[in-house]
Amino acid sequence: MSLDAELRAAFNGELVLPGDPDYANAIARWAINAERKARYVTFPKDTQAVSAIVNWADSNNIPIAVKGGGHSASGSSSSEDGLVIDLGRHLNKVTVSEDKKVFFIGGGALWEDVDRAGVENGVATPGGTVNHTGVGGLILGGGYGYLSGEYGMVVDNLVEVTIVLADGRIVTASEISEPDLFWALRGGGGNFGVVTQFVLKCYPQRPTVYGGRLFYPGERIKEVIEVARKWWNAGPSAKEAVLLTAARSPAREPVVAINVFYNGEVSDGEEKFKDFIALGPIVNTAAEVPVPVINTFQNTVAVHGRYTYMTATSQAGPDPDICVSAYHEVLKTSEDGAVDTAFILELYPHEKIASVPVEATAFPARKSQIGVLFMARWDEAGQQFADRAKNEIRSIKDVFIQGASKQAGLVDPEPGYSNYTSEEKLPASSTKNIFKGNYARLQRVKHQYDRNNVFFRWYGIEPAAA
Repeated sequence: MSLDAELRAAFNGELVLPGDPDYANAIARWAINAERKARYVTFPKDTQAVSAIVNWADSNNIPIAVKGGGHSASGSSSSEDGLVIDLGRHLNKVTVSEDKKVFFIGGGALWEDVDRAGVENGVATPGGTVNHTGVGGLILGGGYGYLSGEYGMVVDNLVEVTIVLADGRIVTASEISEPDLFWALRGGGGNFGVVTQFVLKCYPQRPTVYGGRLFYPGERIKEVIEVARKWWNAGPSAKEAVLLTAARSPAREPVVAINVFYNGEVSDGEEKFKDFIALGPIVNTAAEVPVPVINTFQNTVAVHGRYTYMTATSQAGPDPDICVSAYHEVLKTSEDGAVDTAFILELYPHEKIASVPVEATAFPARKSQIGVLFMARWDEAGQQFADRAKNEIRSIKDVFIQGASKQAGLVDPEPGYSNYTSEEKLPASSTKNIFKGNYARLQRVKHQYDRNNVFFRWYGIEPAAA
């Protein structure tokens, strides 16, 4: 029996091979540069099928990648000449418990699925801000969202997972079952197995909120950042959040866009963001909207099918001078239209997030801070464009790092949010820098559950015995 036939017979689900009619679709990813030519793409129908695939791949020395939503620039959900376990076709169901206390979320679900199930049941949980992002990568890497001010990181709301380990065993991990593994999964990425189900806390949620986008001409960026700094320094309530994007519009015009969110009445939301509104945005779409709409605001820029490079840092707060200097770099690097560059300030109230001790979960970034995401997207193939994008983003990021180094309130500017890596496998030195005091424990958990490094993508965690 050939290896192809052997694999096909080994598990319950579908197998796609090179040359099959749907092969191109099976290896497609959100970012074109994250695509790899896999030898096998599997679509398991249940957790037992995932276990069978892991065992088969391990016995045949074939490298494994796991795909949930495939919404990454890193290529970690792809496998050149290897095997992909794609959870998105069958293991994507989302339900809410009868008592409406938890979500049961398939490992291949998208946040859109969670949003829909939540609004149908009058509940919600912190989740991604782009609704076509997969739940798995975001959860395992930490997870911020508009509700994080109220309820914390997504990993802080994780109750239990069902996971297939490197040796094919299926286990439940929680605070009381496999607690060390559960600790590592809350921020340590996909280094420990294939999660086929997440159980997340959920909370009563009103069906509509105040939210929308405000657009300003790029030349007004300093005024906008000054208002954002005032809003941030005043200590926004847990029900508020702001995302600020500095970029060019699709028409190539310099623009600053603000996503505003308030989990409450329109009148209260307008009061919370009155200073932003008083600036006189050229477009203001903020209004009462259904909860699921909030996570669609970024979809128009986070479209599938472009080359993408991302990286991140963190700052103590919005700084007008730093942002103005960085925006000059954005406009300069995107002037000819070959590569679109941008930075995004993620202003989520951090009191709830910071209240969790850093050693309580693997997730390392608990300080009160704002995240800064840097993104380049382009459409032309060729290494020269990839190199250019990386260099241009580095020039923009350096403005923030150098500016922050002069601030008294410096907040560890270099690593940034670990989910925003564009490396298929971070070297252990980078991983150690991200996780700092939590890295040694991650190494011990890795040694216990995956000492042969079957799941080697994403963060590079070197197994080490105690």
